[in-house]
Amino acid sequence: MKHATLAIAFILALFCFIAPVRAASAYTGNLEGAIAHLLETRSCVGCDLHNADLSNKDLRGVNLTRANLRKANLSGANMMAVNLQNADLHDADFRGADFLAVNLINANLRDAKFRRINLDSSRLCNTTTPEGKVTNRDC
Repeated sequence: MKHATLAIAFILALFCFIAPVRAASAYTGNLEGAIAHLLETRSCVGCDLHNADLSNKDLRGVNLTRANLRKANLSGANMMAVNLQNADLHDADFRGADFLAVNLINANLRDAKFRRINLDSSRLCNTTTPEGKVTNRDC
């Protein structure tokens, strides 16, 4: 009985780690599905959101770890406490977005567009800046 309980616990734990990976990969190449999934679940780990229009969206607290947000429009978005660790934000538009406590560790912001953005409260470690320099401020 004890072994059966351990086996069931192991299988359930395994599904907890596999399910998010499978969910994110289901939206590869399906931009509308990925956006809907993100807005509904507040998480889209590893999603392909290349060219996504997320302008003026409420993205507070969303998890976009390892997401591809190249050329995404995030202008005017509320990005408080967003996890963008290891995200590709190359050439993304953040003009007028509300940044507060954003995790940008290992993120690529090369050529990203910023206006009136204060990154003082954001975490920057091995983060590529819009100018192409790497900053390690919070390592």
